[in-house]
Amino acid sequence: KWSMVGLAAGHGVDYASSWGATGYKANGGNGIVEVNPLVRGRDGQFLRGRGAALKCIVVGGVWVVERTLLRGKGNRLLARKLAKVNWIAGGVMGGIGVRNYAHTHSPK
Repeated sequence: KWSMVGLAAGHGVDYASSWGATGYKANGGNGIVEVNPLVRGRDGQFLRGRGAALKCIVVGGVWVVERTLLRGKGNRLLARKLAKVNWIAGGVMGGIGVRNYAHTHSPK
């Protein structure tokens, strides 16, 4: 259960790090362009609503799949493996967020 908190926190850091991407300078942005095409507008700006929806869908989807797999079975081995995957994925997403934050919020 706690591993889902780690997963959600990692996604939260990644989401927050994209807020500084306001798009191409030619369009009035700061020149920092969102890399992920699923949450990037035509001007390169981070689409906050779409980004939040995508993060909620991913984390919520993982939670539903895991709860379905583990429902009533008491499979401790599977639960431990899924928890490891959650912690690793949360760490990866958090790491991406930290890297993004360094690029989008560093003084120029």
